[in-house]
Amino acid sequence: MLLGGVVPSPEVAAQAAEPITQPDVEQVDVEVRMAARLRAGGEIEFAVQQRRPDGSWSELLRPALNSVGADLAAGRWLVSSSVAVGEGVTAGSGAPAQIEVRVLAQRLDRGRTEMTIQQRDSNEDWSERLAPRRRIFPAGAEVGRWLVSSPVTLTALLRADRFVDIAAGDRHACGLRADRTVTCWGWNHHGETDAPAGEFAGIVAGYRRTCGIRADGTATCWGVSGQAQTDVPDGQFTALTVSREYSCGLRPTGTIDCWGLGAPERGIPDGRFRAIAGGSFHSCAVRDSGGTVCWGPDDPGLLPAQKVPGGTYSAVTAGDAHSCGLRTNGTVTCWGAERIRREAPHGERLDDIASGWQHACGRRADGSLTCWGRNDSGQTHPPDGIFGRVSAGISYSCGVRLSGTIVCWGGSDFSKTTTAAREFTAIAAGSSYFCGLRSDRAVDCWGEGSYGVLRSPDSRFAALAPGNTFACAIRDADGEVVCWGDYREGQLNVPHGKYDRIAVGNRHACAIHLDGVLQCWGSRGHLPDTYPQIPWHGTFSEVTAGADFSCALRTDRDIDCVGPRSKGHWNEEVPVGEFTALVSGHEHSCALRSDGSVACWGSGQNRLDAPEGRFTTLAAHGDQSCGIREDRTVTCWREQSPTTFTPRGEFTTIALSALGGCGLRPDQTVACWSYNEQPAVAPPDGRFLAIATHQDRACGIRLDRTLECWGTDITQAPAEVRFLSF
Repeated sequence: MLLGGVVPSPEVAAQAAEPITQPDVEQVDVEVRMAARLRAGGEIEFAVQQRRPDGSWSELLRPALNSVGADLAAGRWLVSSSVAVGEGVTAGSGAPAQIEVRVLAQRLDRGRTEMTIQQRDSNEDWSERLAPRRRIFPAGAEVGRWLVSSPVTLTALLRADRFVDIAAGDRHACGLRADRTVTCWGWNHHGETDAPAGEFAGIVAGYRRTCGIRADGTATCWGVSGQAQTDVPDGQFTALTVSREYSCGLRPTGTIDCWGLGAPERGIPDGRFRAIAGGSFHSCAVRDSGGTVCWGPDDPGLLPAQKVPGGTYSAVTAGDAHSCGLRTNGTVTCWGAERIRREAPHGERLDDIASGWQHACGRRADGSLTCWGRNDSGQTHPPDGIFGRVSAGISYSCGVRLSGTIVCWGGSDFSKTTTAAREFTAIAAGSSYFCGLRSDRAVDCWGEGSYGVLRSPDSRFAALAPGNTFACAIRDADGEVVCWGDYREGQLNVPHGKYDRIAVGNRHACAIHLDGVLQCWGSRGHLPDTYPQIPWHGTFSEVTAGADFSCALRTDRDIDCVGPRSKGHWNEEVPVGEFTALVSGHEHSCALRSDGSVACWGSGQNRLDAPEGRFTTLAAHGDQSCGIREDRTVTCWREQSPTTFTPRGEFTTIALSALGGCGLRPDQTVACWSYNEQPAVAPPDGRFLAIATHQDRACGIRLDRTLECWGTDITQAPAEVRFLSF
């Protein structure tokens, strides 16, 4: 046994004793105790045991990180990795009552060691330390002999609507709840998050659609249906998979049935199968014998993903140009894309696997996760802890914890698709999200984000500039610039100073000091190594940022640009003259001369010839530029089109996106337009002070300072879904 005699704190005891009154929550108690032994090298190893329903104690559950070194300084708590307890314990409904726990240990005086335990709750937090009466490991203990603490009781709270499974799609995801209903969130361009009512036995998500097997075994799909992808055949299914242009399912007989106009006309194998998976343009299935076969279009670029290594498999998964199989011995083998093959955890035993677009994840026997492949959004950096299920989307991954909450990491943060803030004074658009400056000078961000870009800092600001995966704002109190979100290229390493102008590019930012001096930071590895240190001689009044370059307007009305020589942004290609305004797109810039004419430069031959005439305002985004003429009409021009495009009517303000733009008319109403025969977002009636747009979504500030957004729907994730920053 362990020595000691302190009971849990009154606060912890009170929490444990508080009755559960919600009718949709079941309370299940699990009794556990800690065990510890001295190793020959002086380390103390610890483990956890749970009391079984028959009253006996389980085998020792040993965390992966489970020891305290002999040289640990006194008073410092060390934390183990987590283990799951509750096996065999069920609620009245029959639901398993598993709890994630971890052990904490600290050295005391006279060679003793204290041990406590914590459990993870449904809010992703660890409880206060629970201290059994006997919890002190004595000095001079016999090497190799296990000593145990007195037990403590942990409580599992099982919500009837907790999640039990997750399906990550393109830019949306769906969760299957314990009551067998489905909840979806994310992009809803084609109805992919409009889950039908009823009970489901399983769900899968893919490119712009979701499919599920109902309780009676029939299947249904929702989302994009332009090629009959949602026209599910009658009858029952035991498994489903979604590829880019078609879907397939396993019948109870083990045969494969596919539907959708993009379904392969030949190559679907005959025979009986027990598992199936779909990638972007190919599919794979595991035969009853354990052999695996893949099929798809006769495209040389996809053939490597269809050549299956020999052996027997229990499961298979497929991504863009790769596939991975789980062998019957628990090891994983991947084929196709070289990076996936190289980084797969060879030799490691897994219980489950999932593939995203260019990455994959697996769940170990202890419930911990491992991911490999492309990591541009942090999608292969799973959190610690124990998971029951794992799924991978296009640039993100998700897992279901034992508590029934879902945790997602990587891109596609849909935790804030709207904002509850009431009044705004300014608004701007990032790559797939919006940020607004509220009347109280705080910044609020919403939409689809990654790297925590939606989590704006708690301060007061005077100006803001959202970018691709990070955003910056000038603090109101001291003029300092604060940036948040993606940090990988040094974007958050802001030089100290007082600023009054700021511009944000893909991976860098520039700001102008109050004295006109210009300074830039970020873009490690994307701009020349000396870019952040290149002196901008003179003083400046305006600055813009493109993908990997910046241009600035001097106080003497001349223009300077800095960026890669291959993109044509160096000063020898910048027009000379006197200018009054400056804008930049992805790889080009345009400036307004003092006489109202426009000059453009950068990559793209068609963009260099700006339209003739006199303009008062310019805007640029991506590969397009637009200008408001003196008569208030708008003319737009693009890289891929030698002709100009003119939205109808008069405008005073314009905001552009990759698909088109919106503008404020003289009467302060909004009109929107689009390119490439895409439908324009339909603005609401009424008058607005300011607008911003990205992709096919826009937001505006009304005359009463309230915010309204329109365009393609984005469904906000439920509260039980957590998004982690990389």
